[in-house]
Amino acid sequence: MSFSPDDEKIAFSDGSSSGQNIYMINSSQGAAIQQITSSGKNYSPIYSPSNQEIFYSKEENGNFYIWSFNLNSSLMTQYGEGATPCISSDGNTLYVTRNNKTSEQGEIWAINIESGQETLLMSSNERGYSTPKISPDGKKIVCVGISPASNTRKQNLDLYTFNIDGTRLTQHTFHGGNDVSPIWDIDGKSIYFLSQRGNEDGKWNVWKMSFN
Repeated sequence: MSFSPDDEKIAFSDGSSSGQNIYMINSSQGAAIQQITSSGKNYSPIYSPSNQEIFYSKEENGNFYIWSFNLNSSLMTQYGEGATPCISSDGNTLYVTRNNKTSEQGEIWAINIESGQETLLMSSNERGYSTPKISPDGKKIVCVGISPASNTRKQNLDLYTFNIDGTRLTQHTFHGGNDVSPIWDIDGKSIYFLSQRGNEDGKWNVWKMSFN
C-alpha cells in the first residue's frame, strides 16, 4: 500500500475479486473505496509528490509496464516497461525494476517522466536486483538483490544500496533468511524491511536497520 503525500488517502492493490486492481480509500475514515483500475493485473501503486497521480505497474502478456492514473482527469498514461515503481521527491524520475531478456536477471532503471529518457543504473549477469526505493535526500537507492549460493549458505535475498548514479554498490544484510520490501525512514537514517530472520519457521516480520 501507499500513503498519499497529505496522508489523507491510501492506494493499494487487491486481488480478492477478478483480476488484480488498484483501489483508494480514506486513510482514517475507511468506508467508501474508490476503484482506480478495472482490468488486467495491476500492482505496486505509489502517489506522485504533487498528489496528482498514482503510478503503478501493470502486467500485460507476461511483461510489466508503468502506468499512471491522474486523480483530477482520470486519464491513464503508459510510461514504459517496468515494475515496482518509486519516484524522486521532485516528481521527475521514476525508478523501476526490469527483467533482462538475456540474463533473465532483474535490473534497476531510471525513467525521466518528461523526456522519456531511460538510464540503466544497476545490472549484473550473476545477481538480480529489484524493488528500488530512493532515499529522502535523493542520493541513495536501497533495493533487493539476489545473493548467490556459497559453501556456507543457500541463495537468498538481501538488501543493497548504491548511489543515484549507479556507483558504490554495498550489501547490508547477510542473514540466511530472505530480506525484502525495504523502505526508508523519513529521516533517511533507518531502513525498514520484511525478513524471515528471528524464527525457525521462516515467518515474515518487520525489521529495522540503521543506515549511516
